[in-house]
Amino acid sequence: MATRHGYDYTEDSTRVLTIKVKNTRQSKIIHSCDFCIVYDCSNGQQKYIRYNKANDYYSWEYQGAGFDGLPEKIDWIEDNDLWQEVRDYYIEKKNRNTNPNKRSRSIFAETINEIYQKNRYVE
Repeated sequence: MATRHGYDYTEDSTRVLTIKVKNTRQSKIIHSCDFCIVYDCSNGQQKYIRYNKANDYYSWEYQGAGFDGLPEKIDWIEDNDLWQEVRDYYIEKKNRNTNPNKRSRSIFAETINEIYQKNRYVE
């Protein structure tokens, strides 16, 4: 389906499925998009589908502590009109990222946690 819209075939990463639009002549990625399949557990934690490349299987795994309470923090940020601050800071962090193993979802979670911590006592 994605190939009909100019994207290359889906790639399996450990935590996400990735689709990319590529310029093959210049050997460049024009843009990409990651999809993570998550499940919100009743205990407030979140699980994601993890792909084990070495053994070629998928499993549900708990997100790390940095992802705990993310939906509630996002609600608080939205309720306090801080979403533009999140967007600006996320782009800044993403553009400064030099760690090829740090993915967009981790940068997003860090951004939410940092904006939440910075602003929650200012009310």
